[in-house]
Amino acid sequence: HPSCARRARALLAARVERGASVWVAAALSGSHNRTVFIGDVHGCLHELSQMLGKLQLRRRRGDRVIFLGDVIAKGPFPLETFRLVKKTIASISGELLLGNHEASLLRYFDQRDAGLPAANRHGVGEGNLAIAEALSQIEIQWLRSRPRVLPIPELGIIAVHAGLRAGIPLAKQRPQDLAAMRSLDDTGAPSSRAGNTSWALSWRGPQHVIFGHDAKRRLQRYEFATGIDTGCVYGGSLTALVVPGYALLHVPAKRAYCSPHANVSMKLQHPNCARAPKRRKMLGFMANYTRWLRLKPENKSIALFNVRLP
Repeated sequence: HPSCARRARALLAARVERGASVWVAAALSGSHNRTVFIGDVHGCLHELSQMLGKLQLRRRRGDRVIFLGDVIAKGPFPLETFRLVKKTIASISGELLLGNHEASLLRYFDQRDAGLPAANRHGVGEGNLAIAEALSQIEIQWLRSRPRVLPIPELGIIAVHAGLRAGIPLAKQRPQDLAAMRSLDDTGAPSSRAGNTSWALSWRGPQHVIFGHDAKRRLQRYEFATGIDTGCVYGGSLTALVVPGYALLHVPAKRAYCSPHANVSMKLQHPNCARAPKRRKMLGFMANYTRWLRLKPENKSIALFNVRLP
C-alpha cells in the first residue's frame, strides 16, 4: 500500500539520520586517535576557530589534524589563519598540505629571492602579496617544507589538495595535478576546470583519497574518494571529516566573502578576492592593502563584514 511504503521510507530516513547523529556525536565526544581532515579554509579565521572549538583536539588522546591546503588567499584573515594552522599543528599533531595558493606564494618567494623586480613577480593576487610581506623567514621555511601529498597507510588513506591520476605511483604524480586538478577532459587528460568529469570518478582505490580544491562541486562522495571543499569563502561552509567513522562536521560561513562569478562587482567582495593587479596598478594596490592591514582586527571585521573575530 502506498501509505505503508511512505511510512517505511520515513522510518528508514529517520534511522539514517539518527545514525549520522551518532557518528557526529562520536566525533565530538572526545574519542581517541582521531584523524581530522579540514577542507579549504581560505582565510576564514572565524569559521576555522569555531571548527577547532567543536572538535576539541587533544594530543594526549592521539588526535591529529590534516589541513588539505589553501588555508590562505581570498578570505578576510589569511595571515592570522596561516598562523593558527601552524600553531594547531605544533600543539596537536598533523600536517598542512600545499594547495595551489600556497604553491603560488612559494613561487613568489622564489622569484623575489632570484632578484626579479616586484612588478614582474607572479603569485601576488588574492591576498598573497600582503601575506608575503608579513611572513617571517622561519614561517617561510616551515611552509617550504610542507608536502603536496600525504599517504596514511595505517588508515588506507591518501590526502591531497586537488587530485591524483589513476594508475600513476605517488612519486610520479605531477605537482600541478596534485595542486590544481579538478576534472578529466574528454581525452582523459587532467584539467583544472570543474565542467568536465571529476577525476575522483576514475580513482579505483584501494586507498581512499580525501581532497579539497573543488568548491564548485562542494561535497563529493565516491566509493574511493571524498572531496570536502564546500566553499566556505563563497558563503558555503567549512567542512571537516573525522576518521574513524568518516563523520562530517560543517561550520556555516558568516557570509560570502568572495564570488566565484567574474561579473560580480569587487565592491561587494573582500579585497583579497582580487586577482593580481596590472603592473601600473601594483604600487597603489600595495599601498591601499597595507593601509587596510594596519586596521585593528575589530575595525576590519565591523567595517567590511559586520562580524566579530572569535
